Amino acid sequence: MYEIKCDKKKNRLYIKVGKLEKGEAKKAVNEVVSQLPDLKKGFTCIFDVSELFITSIDALAELERCQIALAKAGLKQSVRLIGDELVPKPLEGSKKDYAVVLAKTLEEAEMILGG
Repeated sequence: MYEIKCDKKKNRLYIKVGKLEKGEAKKAVNEVVSQLPDLKKGFTCIFDVSELFITSIDALAELERCQIALAKAGLKQSVRLIGDELVPKPLEGSKKDYAVVLAKTLEEAEMILGG
């Protein structure tokens, strides 16, 4: 399960991932990549991984590809929604060229990014 939304006015990408079946992660990342031309360099992202459940190793590679594509497109800052988790979800091992902040709710993430 995934949901991708682009808000051109805020110059922000919203990504939500839940249980990713084999092949689904690739579709999600392709959809993210297709939204990137609609955003200006310096865009922000709210990446909701609070329900992330990966069912294949391929999905991890696709999520890494997503992070690389976001960085190359000019992502300035990402807020990762982790819900009530005490420990952040996977993806921390990725090399990123943008700032990542953790938040528990969408409202908190929006506040961090200035609305």
